[in-house]
Amino acid sequence: QIDILIDLGGYTHLKTYAMLYKPAPIIISYLGYLNTLGMKEVDYILTDRYTIPEDKAYLYTEKPLYLDKGYQIFAEKNLPDIQECPYKTNGYITFGSFNCTSKFNDTNFFIWSKLLEKVPDSKLLIYRTRLSKNMIKYFKTKLEKRGVSLDRVIFSSRTYSPHYKAYSLADISLDPYPFSGMSIAIETAMMGVPTITLVGEGMQSRGAGRINHIIGLDELNASYGDEYIEKAVSLANDKPKLEKLRKELREKINASDLRQSAVEFTRDLEDKYRKVWSDFINSP
Repeated sequence: QIDILIDLGGYTHLKTYAMLYKPAPIIISYLGYLNTLGMKEVDYILTDRYTIPEDKAYLYTEKPLYLDKGYQIFAEKNLPDIQECPYKTNGYITFGSFNCTSKFNDTNFFIWSKLLEKVPDSKLLIYRTRLSKNMIKYFKTKLEKRGVSLDRVIFSSRTYSPHYKAYSLADISLDPYPFSGMSIAIETAMMGVPTITLVGEGMQSRGAGRINHIIGLDELNASYGDEYIEKAVSLANDKPKLEKLRKELREKINASDLRQSAVEFTRDLEDKYRKVWSDFINSP
């Protein structure tokens, strides 16, 4: 006797196939799977107008259900103090990758190698608490094939408490493509670290771009690979801007819709539930 069923995992778990039996009159996909499920049985996908622009709604079998202030909030309050840009101590710019390593592909390795080439004194940090020896060996092979000297690559799986402290190791965060890191982009910004991202058409490649857009930093969003490299190189060469962002990014997040209260968010969500239910009972 469920009226509205929300699927939070998509194809990240097998339970989603239960949706094929239409277990509720209204089914909504939300948050856990950043793409269309391709099932006519799933009626809506909760999102916002940046993540799924209205002119891209045709790419989804679900009807976009737009939350007014965005479809994700950030509630964490107890964060460590922001540290100075590490280049001041290290003497070189550190590009950091903090996303799940399953998102890495040849596009990312190509971009990283070009960045290191164009910013000669820079280094690349690949940080993840679960970095196996086989993973590191594989990444080294990929980078070496693109002419990257391995003394310019740092692999770290050190555990920090809280984990936000790890972001302080980088001057600039590099978002992977096409599988963007939305939560990572929020967290790095909260620690004063800007994210360069390549924004694609599908919602899976618009997460970090959405965060930059919300805080008024569309200038960090690229539309194609060469522009991504250009933006990262430009920022790496602009130390005053890096320091300014280090001081301002947390406040930009705090002043944005990402910090709307849970009450505001829930009221908006409940309004959408009422609308879709009303549409359902009034449909022919």
